[in-house]
Amino acid sequence: MASAEKKIDKSSFEQIECIGEGSYAKVMQSKLIQEGHKDFGKEFAIKILDKSQILRLDKMRYVYLEKEVFKTCGNHTHIVSMYYSFQDSTSLYFVLDLCTGGNLFEKIQTHGKLPEDLTKHWFAETCLAIEHMHEKGYVHRDIKPENILIHEDRHVRVTDFGTIRKLEQDDETTMSPAQSPTFAEMTTTFQAQAQRKKSFVGTAQYVSPELLENRQKDVRAMDFWALGVLLYQTLVGKPPFRGATDYLTFEAILAGNYDPPKDLNPDASDLISKLLQVEENDRLGMNGWDEFKKHSFFSSIDWDKLHEIDPPAEPVIIELASLDTTTFVKRNTGKKYRTSKTFSQRCCCCCANSEKYVPDTKACNNFLIGDEIILLESLISLPSFWGSSERVLLLTNKGRFVFIDFEYQYVSNEFEWTTSVYASVQNDKEFILRADGKELNITLKTGSSSDWASKLNELQNSHS
Repeated sequence: MASAEKKIDKSSFEQIECIGEGSYAKVMQSKLIQEGHKDFGKEFAIKILDKSQILRLDKMRYVYLEKEVFKTCGNHTHIVSMYYSFQDSTSLYFVLDLCTGGNLFEKIQTHGKLPEDLTKHWFAETCLAIEHMHEKGYVHRDIKPENILIHEDRHVRVTDFGTIRKLEQDDETTMSPAQSPTFAEMTTTFQAQAQRKKSFVGTAQYVSPELLENRQKDVRAMDFWALGVLLYQTLVGKPPFRGATDYLTFEAILAGNYDPPKDLNPDASDLISKLLQVEENDRLGMNGWDEFKKHSFFSSIDWDKLHEIDPPAEPVIIELASLDTTTFVKRNTGKKYRTSKTFSQRCCCCCANSEKYVPDTKACNNFLIGDEIILLESLISLPSFWGSSERVLLLTNKGRFVFIDFEYQYVSNEFEWTTSVYASVQNDKEFILRADGKELNITLKTGSSSDWASKLNELQNSHS
């Protein structure tokens, strides 16, 4: 009698490298090494969720929902599949599709923007995934380029269901108006979440106006708004709503103020405008997906056979000898590309060439806005899933706190000073930065805690 196949667990996999990290989870590229298993030698993306962090952050409901969505919707062509799940004493494990083609954010950063034919194909596949989720009773609520993965077959897989919501949500999981954050509080909330994954404060640029004003009637509308932002960013190369601070971004969102380029295809411009309606009931799609899919922008799309058609080719990257170029390797693909220094400075950490921080060299001046001046600057360490992450912290004369991942040259977080911001000194090299009820435990690698406390006291006194 043949012995039963050994149950899948942590020992069944060899972990290769980390390809993503959040506040309570990390994603590891891993290979199944259990001999005799039908998937022996196959590589997966394993999402590892820290049980203690889940409990501390009160995320159990979202974790259960995320697993439920993988099981309910993961058989769709354009949604990431979950193959196995298991747990041990410290962690939960979701064994998922490994998408080796990167994500849409990386594609936009690599090319500046994507051509209309490729955008239309990948956007249509994304819409089919979201339509399927809606039909199954779920709203994604975090549609953005980082969550649109490109599989090795070059077709889209939608992922990240950590903020999912059921369409028929029970009362105990719905915030009352008294519990919901105000517009001012939302600024701090989104800034605190901005370190998720490998994006700049991207989530803030995708938030819908009704969420900012706490007037949601139908949560599906949030997904249609985000699809409008996604289409604009893919075609134009930047989000439609982007201010110097989250607060200014939110003001633009509430006013519906964006300025599409004059050369944008009229059909694309019309679709975007119909999705970015400030009043949620006015958005295309709220009367059904059939109406949405009949828009003229999709006139060339065969919705039933889309997954059978090869997506159009990506633009060719041409190396120009006259450019000051540096080589970098795209994660998972192993392919080498060339990019200019200017590009690498604005690229996300998964695809940029690394830089070494040297104090007192004005190396952070390129992160300033307009005539800003740096009042104080320190290399710091912040707690993360891995134990700590290194950042450069700036305080400018405009009252901006800027957290810079200097190695990969991007702003991971920023917020503005208010009279409620102050430093609680622990010792010469450690202080807690408190802002609107939030706390950041900061360990200094350069500078001293007393310098930061003194500078914040100066700001307090100048506004008293």
